Amino acid sequence: MPTASPELEGESQPERFATTGLPGLDAILGGLRLGDNVVWRVGSVDEYRAFVEPFAAAARADARRVVYVRFGSHAPVLAAGAASVVVDLDALRGFESFTVRLHTLIGEQGEGVFYVFDCLSTLLDAWATDGMIANFFRVICPYLYQLDTVAYFALERGVHSFATRDTIRATTQLLIDLYDDGGTLVLHPLKVWQRSSPTMFLPHRHEQGRFAPIRVSAEVTSLFARLRERASAVAERPLDSWQRLFLRAADLAAGEREGARRNR
Repeated sequence: MPTASPELEGESQPERFATTGLPGLDAILGGLRLGDNVVWRVGSVDEYRAFVEPFAAAARADARRVVYVRFGSHAPVLAAGAASVVVDLDALRGFESFTVRLHTLIGEQGEGVFYVFDCLSTLLDAWATDGMIANFFRVICPYLYQLDTVAYFALERGVHSFATRDTIRATTQLLIDLYDDGGTLVLHPLKVWQRSSPTMFLPHRHEQGRFAPIRVSAEVTSLFARLRERASAVAERPLDSWQRLFLRAADLAAGEREGARRNR
């Protein structure tokens, strides 16, 4: 059972449900529940933005408080005025300061708030190691769950270690892969906690505002073959970014030593 997913009570009560802002996506996922943390694994922030915008707009239309937590170096995922509150946090102040400040903020905002976070992968620029991102998520996600919030996060595919990816998957309630397949977004739910349907875990094409499950096995096989080929250069690695940096430095040093030896 996920770290942040204790048994839901009163799940059938309508007030515990929320919308993604996209009826077709609600149909796939069975809607959202208060307490859901939704992690989108993406190839670009633009892919994430396409799902953040309708989520925030629908929440505001339902008189929900939307808090945008801004810390990334990328362009904002929400336009000015799309959130009730925008909070700027400085990740360069370090993991502990950042996490404590956000934890305090979430407590101050209270229950039933909807959150949009910048892409978590940008925290690598400040913290250098994947392990800090996994620890951050393991602290913040359960707290958001306890306060009946709904929160959107993003991870960039191919950037994080297996350990970080697996920690986040174990902790979150929903994990969804997004792929760009020749200009068409393909959505593939990998984890949807306490919900199921015959087509929920199939890949779905998103075209003209509609979601269509890919049911034909030959088409699914062809799709994932294309995606694997495209992603081979950026596949997830068992090492985190800090370890890879040291290995890269070691390789460079070895190359310099070899060059010096040959020039003797």
